[in-house]
Amino acid sequence: MAQKVVDGFFMSHSQKFETDIIGKVAAGQMTVQLGAKALDVSQRSIFRYLKAWQAEGVSYVVHGNKARSPQNKTCDELKTRAKKIMESKYFDFNMTHALEKLREEEGIEGLNRESFRKWVHEWKMVKHKVRGRSKARYMRGRHKQRGMLLQLDGSYHEWYGVEKSCLIAVIDDATSEIVEMEFFDWETTEDCMAILQIIIERFGIFEILYTDKAGVFGGGKRVHFSQLKQAVEAIGSHFIYANSPEAKGRIERLFKTLQDRLVAELRLHNITERAAANKFVKTHYIKNHNAKFGVVPVVSENAYRLVPPQVDLKEIFCLKYFRVLQKDHTLSFESKTYLIKSPLRYSIKKSNVEVRVYPNKQIKFYYGGIRLDATQLTSRYNFDEINAIKEKWKKIA
Repeated sequence: MAQKVVDGFFMSHSQKFETDIIGKVAAGQMTVQLGAKALDVSQRSIFRYLKAWQAEGVSYVVHGNKARSPQNKTCDELKTRAKKIMESKYFDFNMTHALEKLREEEGIEGLNRESFRKWVHEWKMVKHKVRGRSKARYMRGRHKQRGMLLQLDGSYHEWYGVEKSCLIAVIDDATSEIVEMEFFDWETTEDCMAILQIIIERFGIFEILYTDKAGVFGGGKRVHFSQLKQAVEAIGSHFIYANSPEAKGRIERLFKTLQDRLVAELRLHNITERAAANKFVKTHYIKNHNAKFGVVPVVSENAYRLVPPQVDLKEIFCLKYFRVLQKDHTLSFESKTYLIKSPLRYSIKKSNVEVRVYPNKQIKFYYGGIRLDATQLTSRYNFDEINAIKEKWKKIA
């Protein structure tokens, strides 16, 4: 279809359609309402078009700024001068650096960055950043024994409903078997500790725990995650951070499999609550998954070690903080003041007292491995309360 020419310019398809509609409205062949609907404009706009039609004819459709140069257009002389300088002196400069030189060394003013960017692309003088090749990643062989290396991670997904929850899983590197997994609200340090405590109680102490660096610098994903590292090392295991998602590829692929298969299984069993989902996972899914995807280890003997009788896992897998004991044997923790009664014969003021917070939110105080008696004060400056507590302790002693 040939395009119509108006005032030396070709009309676009939409412009030709508009003039046809306005012409029909002007000739009485179409109502104003129908014309507004056809052009998807208001009736007021139709009347405005009709007025322009009567005054200018079909040429009204051509914008008045057509073929006019913008007022802020950079002059052609400046463009030519900049091109010559670029070709002779700054051909190997990057765009920002070259623009700085044109302004500072050549005295070219009034040249904005966007215009210069378009010019250098037009001149094919863009200095592209050299992209280095990606680092080669080689396949890492499996460890030979169960319990030699465990990978831990969490995955947020709509597992059993419309709201997202976190599935924390631990996989054995030697067999790709799921050692333990459970649904939680978030991937917190306490939840990771709970998972590891279950594994140790069931199988024994593993050799290495492999996980990412989430929260190690105080991030929001796992706050105080370094405490998990301290707990793992306290039981005689090693803790290794992965430097990339590819490094812990086995557990990453596990989550892809779980998002494909476990979500469908939970839906099939009409499971929409966390308690039912955790029960299904522990009693049904893990066993079937390991039977289907598990790999036979090279060495049949496990690397798990027995937990020493003197080790109390509850005292290891808890959050631990340190507070300085003041001269009046009080310390502050989580905006609360506690009065400490030391069983020692000497004062331990200015010493670091260990504060242990357990999963049930119970708080205990230790110094040198010895538990200290403590009482929470309603007010740090209530001396009557402090004296009454001290007198009570004296009678007990």
